[in-house]
Amino acid sequence: MLLNGKVKAIKLAEDGRELMTGIYSADDYLGINAMLSGDAYADTATALEDSMLCLIPKEQLDDLLNLYPEIAREFIKLLANDIREKEEQLLQMAYHSVRKKWPKRCCAYNARQVVILLK
Repeated sequence: MLLNGKVKAIKLAEDGRELMTGIYSADDYLGINAMLSGDAYADTATALEDSMLCLIPKEQLDDLLNLYPEIAREFIKLLANDIREKEEQLLQMAYHSVRKKWPKRCCAYNARQVVILLK
């Protein structure tokens, strides 16, 4: 958990490009998906400013989730919100991609019409 500051998480693509997977600030959880699924945290996290983190060992988190179901429900909400945000980002990226391609397709279509009209 990030207590204060700002952290950027990235994954490295096969071609060496950095793909940003998140920007985290106070009260955000880093690596919670990996911890709850039992996977290793595969991103690289870099502090963008002075930051303070609170490390919660997996065993302690498991105990807390088992003893306090309301905490487990909060983590489920957290994960559900994360999924919803990522879906929204994907939709925005797809929409942006279509908006970017649309003028090119219109221009190409209009250019074909001009060629046809000139013949």
